[in-house]
Amino acid sequence: MDGALCVRYDLTDARQASENQERLAQVLLAARRLQHFLGNQLALTLGYVELLTYDPRLPGELRDRVDEALRGVLEATEALSRLRLLTRLELAHDDPSIVELLGPPGPPGPLDGS
Repeated sequence: MDGALCVRYDLTDARQASENQERLAQVLLAARRLQHFLGNQLALTLGYVELLTYDPRLPGELRDRVDEALRGVLEATEALSRLRLLTRLELAHDDPSIVELLGPPGPPGPLDGS
């Protein structure tokens, strides 16, 4: 018996999944770089604001504004910390077309949509 066997695979879905995964990796890299930059800027701002809180020459009204600025910087730092959790990705079940966003164990926080 002579003949030929031809098997054809449609790689479109796998190729699209691979391209999507590559794009997502690039977006994540940009997000992580931005988070790093913002973290450095917040650390610098926090340092200066903390120095101002220890200045005994600061008048009461300005001290209130410095305290408000300190609270704002601490809240922004916490928000950035929560945002970092959203950029942790893991492939689910070794399938590149399924990506899960991992967050911290426990109850969801304000950035988790709750």
